[in-house]
Amino acid sequence: RGLPVRTGSFPDDVEPSARYDLITFNDVLEHLPDVGGALEACRAHLAPGGKLAVTLPDSHGVLYQIACLWARAGRGAYLERLWQVGFPSPHLYYFNAMNLSRLAARHGFRLLRPNTLASMRVRGLWSRLAMDRSASGVAKVVTYGGLLLAHPLMRFVLPADILVQIYQREAGP
Repeated sequence: RGLPVRTGSFPDDVEPSARYDLITFNDVLEHLPDVGGALEACRAHLAPGGKLAVTLPDSHGVLYQIACLWARAGRGAYLERLWQVGFPSPHLYYFNAMNLSRLAARHGFRLLRPNTLASMRVRGLWSRLAMDRSASGVAKVVTYGGLLLAHPLMRFVLPADILVQIYQREAGP
């Protein structure tokens, strides 16, 4: 569409004086060691009134809550998988709508539009499970089958697992 798009590592690959109307973090913020620093950089690089869009897993979502129950029962592997333990870039944080909005507010952002995405999509599910090299083939097949059976319940009844929050940069320096 001819819109300027900048790719690279944020904020390292951004010109110090650059200002943007929109900055997005799609399944990224929970991997960053300094979330507060990232939000400060967003505030510095967003034009007044600019938007910050954040998509990430929800610690109040059904999959996370089930994994916590399993961990309390001595079956911590599911929770470790959600935290991506042993992956090149594991989750360092888990957020929910309330604590994410409080954190964003401390860094000069106002929530404009809260939303969620479905807990799971069947399309691509197997390839996501296959990425886990620590799980056996049998464990992957059992997990896949269980998730397929649970899909209708997860989609229409239980709380969603993905937050989509749109924030606006508040006025000021």
